[in-house]
Amino acid sequence: MTIITAILVKKLREFTGAGVMECKKALETTNGDFETAVDLIRKIGKIKVSKKINRSILEGAIAIKVSNSCKSAFMVEVNCETDFVSRGELFVNFVKSVIDLGLQYNIDDLNELYKLKNNAGKTVIELKNNLSELVGENINIRRIQCMNVINGIIGHYVHTNNKIGALVNVSGENNKLGKDLAMHIVATKPHVINIHDLSANVVQKEKEIFVQQFSNLNKPSHILEKMIDGRMKQYFGEIVLLKQPFIKENNITIEELLHQFDAEIFNFSYFELGDGMEKIKMDFLQDVKNQINEKSSF
Repeated sequence: MTIITAILVKKLREFTGAGVMECKKALETTNGDFETAVDLIRKIGKIKVSKKINRSILEGAIAIKVSNSCKSAFMVEVNCETDFVSRGELFVNFVKSVIDLGLQYNIDDLNELYKLKNNAGKTVIELKNNLSELVGENINIRRIQCMNVINGIIGHYVHTNNKIGALVNVSGENNKLGKDLAMHIVATKPHVINIHDLSANVVQKEKEIFVQQFSNLNKPSHILEKMIDGRMKQYFGEIVLLKQPFIKENNITIEELLHQFDAEIFNFSYFELGDGMEKIKMDFLQDVKNQINEKSSF
């Protein structure tokens, strides 16, 4: 009988994303034949994924690809269950395939994206399902963003941990400015470009909150008005892009930065991994039992 080494188990785990015990059992079952062990894990992949259908998929990556002209860009959020899988070669290659096809075909509809084929004739939905089988986790393309511009360029930035990314359409041809603005958006997460982009109801509601907060202070009306104006200015500086202090130079706002370059921001978009998704909470002991049952049914 072939001795199953830790190195071989590690190699199979890195290749498939399956658990340590699953990899060890697969190698034992196949007498150490690596390729056959991969096939065995793939065969049970659909069963594993169906058992985990209710598990939360809050890990994954944000990825962006921009055309050479910086006039077109494609951004995607792809989710999986664990950080381990999100960093694996199989997942990374799948995400790369998605952004390559998304930019190539200028896709802004998720259903249409799933129908696209790579050079090997595999559709995106087939690639996604194959990846789920291989790694034993739910894989989901949650959302996409396609940006095309006539005026200016598209600046882009993805944070080093691939958890948040941004696109910004800025006038001119200054790629460094575009990247700096996208980096700023990733860091500050503004809601709108300018104050007038906020609804009057939102602004009025916020002002009423500050009026209520200061109502019990024994201050003259003109002092209270200045205090309220100060809090509103602070509020705008938190959510309005042009009013935010530039992250690289806090002594100037984004509006002042743009004036330096005689530039204008037309549009922006950002994705944050798992934003708005509710994580499914599972009882810890029950989760352990479920994993044990999965291993025993291998």
